[in-house]
Amino acid sequence: MTTPNQAAPAAAPRAQTAGRGLLLITVAKLWFMVGGGALGLLLPRMFPRDASAARYGEWQTVLAWMSLLNNVLITGTIQAVSRFAARGPSWVEGTKRLALRTNLVVVAVIGVTYFTLTPLIAGAMRDASITSALRLSTGVVVCYGFYAVFVGAANGAREFHKQAGLDIAFTTLRAALVLGAAGLFGTVLGAMAGFVTAAAAILVASVFVVGWRPSRAADQPRVGELLSFAAPVAAYLLVLNLLMFVDVWLLKRYVALAAEQGGAAATAAAEVASRAVGAYGAALQIARLPYQATIAVTFVIFPLVSQSTFENDLARTREYIKKAVRLSLLVVVSAAAAVAARPDSILLLVFPRTSAGVNEFAAGADALALLMFGYAAFSLFSIAGTIINGSGGARVALVIGAFTFLLDAGLNVAAITIALDRGLDPLRAAAAATMVAMSVGFASSLLYLRYRFGAALSLLTLGRVALATAIAIGVGRALPLPGRAGLAAVVIAGLVYAVVLAVTREVTAAEVRSLLRRR
Repeated sequence: MTTPNQAAPAAAPRAQTAGRGLLLITVAKLWFMVGGGALGLLLPRMFPRDASAARYGEWQTVLAWMSLLNNVLITGTIQAVSRFAARGPSWVEGTKRLALRTNLVVVAVIGVTYFTLTPLIAGAMRDASITSALRLSTGVVVCYGFYAVFVGAANGAREFHKQAGLDIAFTTLRAALVLGAAGLFGTVLGAMAGFVTAAAAILVASVFVVGWRPSRAADQPRVGELLSFAAPVAAYLLVLNLLMFVDVWLLKRYVALAAEQGGAAATAAAEVASRAVGAYGAALQIARLPYQATIAVTFVIFPLVSQSTFENDLARTREYIKKAVRLSLLVVVSAAAAVAARPDSILLLVFPRTSAGVNEFAAGADALALLMFGYAAFSLFSIAGTIINGSGGARVALVIGAFTFLLDAGLNVAAITIALDRGLDPLRAAAAATMVAMSVGFASSLLYLRYRFGAALSLLTLGRVALATAIAIGVGRALPLPGRAGLAAVVIAGLVYAVVLAVTREVTAAEVRSLLRRR
């Protein structure tokens, strides 16, 4: 514990503390991306080879339901606790204790409701075998609800080293225990047991790392203040997460129903659906990587837009929006164009074959090409939503998000059922529906930003990006490089994309030098 005599010199280099904090949090987020990516890509190799796709499909289904609650609960709690704990040292402990009492009720309600509804969720997914894993995942939801309080308190107290340390430790522990348990038991239930163990361990660690301090009842927000701040954040996060998972749930359900209607027994139909979701989930794992990379943009753009709109500086706000959206567009579409050139080679490299030499995950290749562009749009949609929220338009962001989710769900139901009725690829249909919905969501957000701030993407920029994408994919697919050798075509397609942007002067050497100098 820091004494009063120690506090003054430690507080002096405030800018340096903020800089070190930003560096530590950035490292932790990067490690989270690496750890999460490694977990998603290595987990199929931990399951028995001949059942890998099916088990991975079951994992994706369970993880989607659990993550819907986790992502909303942990982010909403961290932001709410951090906001009030940041008022001063005397507020940290009071806010933390109030948040723990509040979350005791919130987590109890959510946890009990989720646990009770797991048989119904499994029934909706047409797969009773995932009921136990769904029930066990309640433990992760409960642990996250309290762990987030301690992380939020560390953030608000500017103890970034503690927050980063906990995040890095948990990312490492989760990957090790989930992969280890999956390899030991070969089941989704075993993998989930590893997840719960990691969540419980990091919760205990957070209590000791963040610690307890004396508290005065006056130095804390009211429950209403805490909830009124957290509720809009949670609502928006709920919509974003529904968008990310609804295609998985609908694919699982309707493929199983189609198999049942074709005469398959319930267990056999569930297995068929799980294999389909396993291949689709593999494609999602790759497609979401650019989105993970752009999350850092939201951390930067939110405070900038908040400040400029508060100061009524329309010109500066417009400039922030244009640069953030344009540069993000160039980056995420570069990844989409490269992977879409040869998606099969990516899946063949990363995911395992059966004992017969068949790679069941390669069935998701066509879906991956579409999902890359779907998640490019989702990345931009997320950035636009952050800008709208930062400018005080939380309700607008929520309405656009809800509309996009309803469109996504409706298109997925229609596309998947039509594909199954006509003997077409349901994975590709789901990916196409998701891509269209997310693109409409981004376009809607962009229209609002143009209406509100006069900020818009240049049609010339969109045209150049479209041209570069078409040429890159065309070149990549024309190269006679079958199988894993197609990875060379992926690299070449990425280079072609960059060259076309340079030739058309969408990106200039001067602009690149300017960006490097600012870093």
